[in-house]
Amino acid sequence: MRIRHYILIVALVLASRLVPLPSGPPKDIRLFPTLSAQSVGYTGWNNVHSAYTRADFTDGNGVTTLQNIPGLLFYLPANQAVTYRIDCDLEYSQATNVADSFGVTFGISPTNTELWGFMATNATAFASLTPVNITSTAATTVVTGTPAVTTVLGARITGYIENAGNATDNSVQIGVAQATAADVIVVKRDSGCTWHSMN
Repeated sequence: MRIRHYILIVALVLASRLVPLPSGPPKDIRLFPTLSAQSVGYTGWNNVHSAYTRADFTDGNGVTTLQNIPGLLFYLPANQAVTYRIDCDLEYSQATNVADSFGVTFGISPTNTELWGFMATNATAFASLTPVNITSTAATTVVTGTPAVTTVLGARITGYIENAGNATDNSVQIGVAQATAADVIVVKRDSGCTWHSMN
């Protein structure tokens, strides 16, 4: 009797190794409720890119409009009228506290955008503006706030860009401004943006 049991066990083990396991999604999704919950509204990401500043950037005196932050310039490809997601994480500081702004300038007018931002004004307080819709090439502020401390703080710009099907690439430039011509703001190194198309 024992020999028969051993033979049966060995046969089952060998059979399990010879029969390939099923691959791909389960036949009955009810066995995996988390997959079922995520399936509605799922969107694939394509061509994930990033750009960042490689050194601290101090804006120039005498200018109160948005100034280009070096390194935070990227391009949406030509002939692709699709929507892109953008997320920018920025760090900044200012020795003399006045109102500061972060914004964006497009090289070619997008079909539509919905951009929103917030910025820390101290360790626990944040400032924000109403989400901005941009359909032009004008430099546009997305978020404004007045820091209450001189330490490094964070800011964020996020949202969607409906790129027009242009014959040339569309540039996207992130900029910074401060309210007076005498008080400079420093955008810290490794501030950066990530963007990708939505399929």
